Amino acid sequence: MVRLMLMIAGVLGLSLLGWAVDNVPPTSTATVAPAPNANGWNNTGVTVTITASDNPGGSGVQKIYYKLEPDGGVVEVNGTLAQVQINQEGIYTLEFWAEDNNGNVETPHNSVEIKIDLTPPVVFVESPEEGAEYHLRQPVEAQWFAFDTVSGVDATEASTLSGEKILTEEPGFHVFVVRARDKAGNETVVEVNYQVVYKIIPAGAQGTFVDNPLPPEARTPKGKLPLLARYIQGQLIEIAFVLKDYFDEIYPDGVPTLTVTEVKFEGGRERHVIWSWLTIPYDPDEGVYRIYYPTAERKPGIYDLWLGFGDGTHVRIRVEVVPRAED
Repeated sequence: MVRLMLMIAGVLGLSLLGWAVDNVPPTSTATVAPAPNANGWNNTGVTVTITASDNPGGSGVQKIYYKLEPDGGVVEVNGTLAQVQINQEGIYTLEFWAEDNNGNVETPHNSVEIKIDLTPPVVFVESPEEGAEYHLRQPVEAQWFAFDTVSGVDATEASTLSGEKILTEEPGFHVFVVRARDKAGNETVVEVNYQVVYKIIPAGAQGTFVDNPLPPEARTPKGKLPLLARYIQGQLIEIAFVLKDYFDEIYPDGVPTLTVTEVKFEGGRERHVIWSWLTIPYDPDEGVYRIYYPTAERKPGIYDLWLGFGDGTHVRIRVEVVPRAED
């Protein structure tokens, strides 16, 4: 009868006649903070907290043991709580168990996997090239790829898929964007700046933009720029050019502009006074952009003609207005 009572007390972890009977091992659990994402990855270091408890009326938890693989040895921690800091990227398996004061040892757990990726994906953009100029409507294929050696690439987004044509239908400055995210949530964004320009063909005399250029040998420096042309006060300055696309088709829908500034020389420096800002119209009969700028109200002096073509390209021409003979 006494033996039967002792056996029952041992199973239930009871004390009988002042004897402490405990042959039930403690239990332990582990939590990971921060918790992994939906893909099972973390992109920061983590803390694994192991807690252990003994059965009611048991001898109490003495130690927690854990082993972090790969290449980890067994670590002993006294008490009911142990924390494991993991700050290096990689894939780890944490094995842990507890022991009570009566020497009962829990069967090791081997179910906690920690996956850490601290490195964003790598993105290479081969085309378009940074700072490149492409002609309007030029066929240019996007060439880019992304990879991640730890958790792997989860998603990519781009202005254009690799192998498809980039935007060259609109003149001006453009930004090509590739965004890649790995399975841990690390993200890389690459931006490539490029410019879409016209083929700009001067339609003035001697291959210039104006109708009355000086001979090449007479284009001497006047301040910071050479003097390209000379006009008598009252003359019209004719400015003409053609805009074409990559296929040498005339482009009639541009919005080029002319800005006229008077150049004043003060103590070796140049100061500009803006006189005019005009849109240069398109002449459909001749397929050219042409404007006639009057000089009748301009006093003699040096003037700069600033041509803006609407694609980010600019040309600056320096001319001189001289007095009429009767003056």
